[in-house]
Amino acid sequence: MAAQLARLASRKRVTLEEKEQHQWVVDEATLSSVIANGEDVGPIIRPAFEMGKPEALLHQLRTFVKKKEVEIEELCKQHYEEFIHAVDELRYVLVDADELKHGLAMQNTEMQEVGSGLLHKLDELIQHNAIKTNLASALQLLKKCKTVVDLCAKVNEAIAADSYYQALKTLDAIERDHLRTIPSSALHVWVERGIPRCRAHIERKVNQEFNEWLVQIRETSQEIGRQAIGQAFSARQREVELGDRQRQAEEQPSLAVVQRLLLPRGRFLHCGGQNHAHCWGSHQASAGALRSDTRGFMTPALIKYHIWKGKDRRVEMLGECNSMLTALGVIQPA
Repeated sequence: MAAQLARLASRKRVTLEEKEQHQWVVDEATLSSVIANGEDVGPIIRPAFEMGKPEALLHQLRTFVKKKEVEIEELCKQHYEEFIHAVDELRYVLVDADELKHGLAMQNTEMQEVGSGLLHKLDELIQHNAIKTNLASALQLLKKCKTVVDLCAKVNEAIAADSYYQALKTLDAIERDHLRTIPSSALHVWVERGIPRCRAHIERKVNQEFNEWLVQIRETSQEIGRQAIGQAFSARQREVELGDRQRQAEEQPSLAVVQRLLLPRGRFLHCGGQNHAHCWGSHQASAGALRSDTRGFMTPALIKYHIWKGKDRRVEMLGECNSMLTALGVIQPA
């Protein structure tokens, strides 16, 4: 009885172990799909190792490997000739691949040689293009700087020529239109510092010349006053002489008419080749003597009578009188 009970107990123990192992057995289809698809086998392996009994899983995996090896052997036996032909084709393909690889290597070498030259030319082109851009930019900056330098030279020339107004106008133009756009910082600082110095120099020069002019005016003021007084005196004297001539011209025509009436014609017209001014003076003296001698009987009424008696002769005598006065310079010709 005891032996039977022991056998039953061992059988039950084996049965329980088989049941426990059967619980960790995985379906082959599931395992094949997981391995074939490259999926994660962690969810299958982890429970077996957590329970500390991975033997059943290892046994199942070995069985699965053996079955697959058998299938591969059967497949190779069935397609042995095809495998041989495939291997031969692969050898030919390998030879062609080697030739293609060699050709590609040669073409790659040629391409590298040609490409290296092109890359070198491209680098030179990029470098030259950058140099061209820099030169164009530098030329523009130099043009701006040259404009400012030319204006500064004009300022110096104007100051040297004592054209201070033109120099100040040029300085204003530089400060207003060009100072903020000067590209060179050194030139900008130099011009910015030079403008006040130029203005101060011009101011000193103008003040110096003005002071010298004042000193010169003070030195020459006496001579200027003397000349001004002389010119005023000469002008006054000319005015007095002109007034005397005008009064004489106003008095002499009437006196000439009277002389024409009182003296014989030949005595008035013929002076014996003497100067007209001398004859005119002698005629005036004679007329004065006649005036004093005939004061008693040559009344204004008698003179008027003689004038009106010869009206045509009066017109002729007035013309001769005007001609004589014109010749003497007493009156201006019409």
